[in-house]
Amino acid sequence: MPLLIFAAFGQTLLGLLLPLLAVFMILLILVQRGR
Repeated sequence: MPLLIFAAFGQTLLGLLLPLLAVFMILLILVQRGR
């Protein structure tokens, strides 16, 4: 696997994962605050 493809794949994965993680953290905070 070429390094360029791997870097692009990693960047895309990070781009998809970070917003998902942010949403998960916000939901977690809201749940904790709701209890």
